[in-house]
Amino acid sequence: MEKLYKGLGDIMKDSVDREIARCRENAHPFLLSCHEKDGKWGVWLDFGQNTLLVNPVALVNSLFNEGHQTGFFLPFGEPASGHFMFTTRYGKYSIAAQLGHSMLSISGQQMYMIDEYVSKSQTALENLKKVIDQGLPLAYHRKYLSSESILTCCSQVGVDAVLPSFFTLRVQDIKVESLLFEPQKDEWCENFMISLGNRGYRICLTHWDSNMEKIRHELESYVFEKKTTVKLPFDTSETVLRLERINALDSVSNVAHYKTFQYKDFIQVTIEPNEFVNMPVIKGICDEKEVIRTLYEGLLKMARQHPEHSDEEDLPSRMIIYNQYKSPIIEMFLRGESFKYDEYLIRQVHVKQVLTICPDYDYFMMDDEGDPYDLDDLQDKNGKTIVFPELESWASEMREIVVASETGKAYEKDWADYHARGLSLCSRLREMLSTETDIWYNPPFEDKTGTVKGMILMI
Repeated sequence: MEKLYKGLGDIMKDSVDREIARCRENAHPFLLSCHEKDGKWGVWLDFGQNTLLVNPVALVNSLFNEGHQTGFFLPFGEPASGHFMFTTRYGKYSIAAQLGHSMLSISGQQMYMIDEYVSKSQTALENLKKVIDQGLPLAYHRKYLSSESILTCCSQVGVDAVLPSFFTLRVQDIKVESLLFEPQKDEWCENFMISLGNRGYRICLTHWDSNMEKIRHELESYVFEKKTTVKLPFDTSETVLRLERINALDSVSNVAHYKTFQYKDFIQVTIEPNEFVNMPVIKGICDEKEVIRTLYEGLLKMARQHPEHSDEEDLPSRMIIYNQYKSPIIEMFLRGESFKYDEYLIRQVHVKQVLTICPDYDYFMMDDEGDPYDLDDLQDKNGKTIVFPELESWASEMREIVVASETGKAYEKDWADYHARGLSLCSRLREMLSTETDIWYNPPFEDKTGTVKGMILMI
């Protein structure tokens, strides 16, 4: 399928071509490149008589946000008074860039074509990665920029589908990526790893300046608006997650004298790091429900790492923070249920215990302290003891696997089949229980295949 201009570009292609041509006539060349200067390699921008060292992080950020580009230029060579400033404003086909100096009456405006700005940025960062791979000396001081952040920039500009463009986004342009939001073990139970594809960083959510109820409501807003901003504070600076449903053109068909356009929905994820990370904006396109589930489960997993009873000032105990994140509205969305206009939504439940099913030799269920929990101790919604022989029989299949693993013997298991049956049984158990108990499914230690990637909340 050919590329189509945005808006009415397919219908008025000649008119758009002429408008773009007029813009090109008035545009300045974007003189950005990766090259060596005084024995050091970097990305440089020629502006008048100046050759300025460009910060790859700010360069990538300028592709996604207009306005003042903080730290766009970095010092090189002899220290100088003041600094150069760079401000961008996006038009339909071009970028107006204002360059000035903090202490001198130097100011000038250039107009760059968006497609050239993007392609030159891509080429410069691709070449910078080659320089890093070859181990050549860089013009960037680690005080301002790490090699990890540079490589993240190089990876981000390779995601064509999220970069500014004249053209309508097509399904064939998209590489669907997975979002990772994984809590890390730490004293305060609030470190986490966040990434899109191969681009990410470790970061923290500090409880003393956070409102977990607010975070939950921000995520719930996506269910209603298909667009939201989730703010995760870290010591007064926020990691900002922007989630928005977008559609991409899947096919174009001719019907009689008309064209019909078919679209497919995705979620666009933008991660804006807090001021302490010194990493670029990370942006990608993902599966909608996978993203919402990943964020929701990640927050609940973070809550599960909290102590049962906290002696620390302001540190929420486990079930308090778990219930602050717990959302029947998000779970309804993940189940694929639609709103019923003659009913009201359940907005809050009170979870009193969280259990994990993970088969071992002589038990298959654990409480949140990691201690075995007997099925006989569970009651259904009517207060009756649960009898579930199918679940116990499924779990008992792990005994010989555990013995083989502990004794160093080889073992085989159809893990895809085992997990499919296990998840089905756990789903049935979930239906038996009241909302006061949450059930999670975790693959056994002996499964090294990654068929099920980590714990799953049964919703």
